Amino acid sequence: MAGHSLSKTDMISTNQEQFTYDYDTLRTTGLILAIVMFLAGIIIALSKKFKCGKKSNGSKVPETQATQVPAPSDNIYA
Repeated sequence: MAGHSLSKTDMISTNQEQFTYDYDTLRTTGLILAIVMFLAGIIIALSKKFKCGKKSNGSKVPETQATQVPAPSDNIYA
């Protein structure tokens, strides 16, 4: 270990010089992520606008069992 005379700043600068970006891969990955997120947003927006046609029969009361409320009369004091 006595033979190494590099300081911390020398080691950092040599490490940074060895690092390079692969711009083609970054660009391609960014484009793919942008397309996927765009399509996901379109699908979510359209899914809220158009329903799938599923009818929920459990929430509606059938008309044969529905009770009718009488209409109020004109004279409430009669």
